[in-house]
Amino acid sequence: MTSKNMSARSSEVNRGGVLGMRTIGCGHAAMEQFSSMMNMGCMTFNSYSGHVRKLRDSVKIESHRSMQLAMEELKRFYEPWDDGTWDVAVSGDGTWRKRGHMSFHGVSTLVGIMTGKIVDVEVLSSHCFDCSRWDERKGTPEYAQWKEKHQGQCSRNYSGTAGRMEAEAVSWMFDRSLDVHGVRYL
Repeated sequence: MTSKNMSARSSEVNRGGVLGMRTIGCGHAAMEQFSSMMNMGCMTFNSYSGHVRKLRDSVKIESHRSMQLAMEELKRFYEPWDDGTWDVAVSGDGTWRKRGHMSFHGVSTLVGIMTGKIVDVEVLSSHCFDCSRWDERKGTPEYAQWKEKHQGQCSRNYSGTAGRMEAEAVSWMFDRSLDVHGVRYL
């Protein structure tokens, strides 16, 4: 899963390898181990991270498009109010990366009652791996420079217990429903 002469095809193969690893819940270390067992070279961590970012961006775009279509389908079951908004019935559910309400990461979704399709999603994280890595350098000029660049990229968007993540995420989705979809969730 490495190639000296990067072509469009080899980049596609590398991206597919990264997607495969991420799909089964593994990261770069597992890819290195797999590549070693197959007697193949492995891409660098930076290369791997670049593919993860591109995949993440593609998934965000496609999931947003899919949820917009699901919302348009859901609206067909309801009559709009005079102000052009809808009241739509949804059901919420959440999950955590680890069991037992001990996780740093959680995901909550809202599903249209009439369609069974996901119309909104929120990912919460009470931990940022980059921040943890840089904590030991607090107070240095390098840290200040890094922190400024990191401001819009920090994955930590929640402070609270893992057990409250699901309810908090659902609350955030309800709060933004009018702005994002022009609907009120019921």
